[in-house]
Amino acid sequence: QLITSTGMKRVRIDLLKKICFIGSLLLVFSCTSNQRQKEDQSVNEDSINAVLNKNTVYKIPSPVELFIFMKNNGVGFKEDVLNSTQNVSKYYTEMSKAFNFGVYSSDLAYCTAFGKNQKTFDYFTTTRTLGNELGLTQTFDKTMKDRVDNNLYNIDSLFQISNDFYWQACQYMETNEKSEMLAVIISGAWLESLHLAVSSVQNFNPSDPLVQRIVEQDLLLDNILATFRKNNSAELVSLLNKFSGLKQAFETLQKNPKNESITQEQFNVIAEKVKQIRNEMIG
Repeated sequence: QLITSTGMKRVRIDLLKKICFIGSLLLVFSCTSNQRQKEDQSVNEDSINAVLNKNTVYKIPSPVELFIFMKNNGVGFKEDVLNSTQNVSKYYTEMSKAFNFGVYSSDLAYCTAFGKNQKTFDYFTTTRTLGNELGLTQTFDKTMKDRVDNNLYNIDSLFQISNDFYWQACQYMETNEKSEMLAVIISGAWLESLHLAVSSVQNFNPSDPLVQRIVEQDLLLDNILATFRKNNSAELVSLLNKFSGLKQAFETLQKNPKNESITQEQFNVIAEKVKQIRNEMIG
């Protein structure tokens, strides 16, 4: 069991408060008011506790906080580093569909955080296509699509829609025993968020706040690897092997002096590993 004591359970809850899955992609909009933030934190904690009670817990990284941070720190939007929506037809296996469902979901969050409304709609449509092919039709029903269509420029409504989508997706995968698919989706979403962050570093500086955020992704990578190790499927073993190489790149940071979190060479190695895995998975 991943949770063996009350203390560890509290740590899990604290981690999960900071992270959501695909459905929290538009969580950026919660920043429109402190009151909204407080209300949603309460709702999310209740939902998290409900999942914990099922003893099926995932430490799920979300790209949303990272993208908000990037925008607030003056990082520019880079359309050319997204996975093209035209690639969706290339994904035939369940593995590639699930991974790229996560990738496109992260791209959706990125477009939303930067206020790219048309791109937000395009990536929602693409994500819905893959979701339906993965059997997540319940999550992407016509009602949900109509709500997005009718509220594309309504921040508060999109926020509520995103919360509804999140819990519907989680509940669907939980009740239909799709834990392995969920793990693959998580890894795709996280890797894409790291790719977008790395690609946004124009001039390397170890003190750059974005570079520091990239360094911090090592913890989330640990969570993903732990999820992979819980399953014995060939697909997750394959992903474990790919992501282990990235973990090794992050581990070299531990040998640095206390006043040096990352060097240019180490950053380049991490960036190259991210690029390699991503290229293999998005085709």
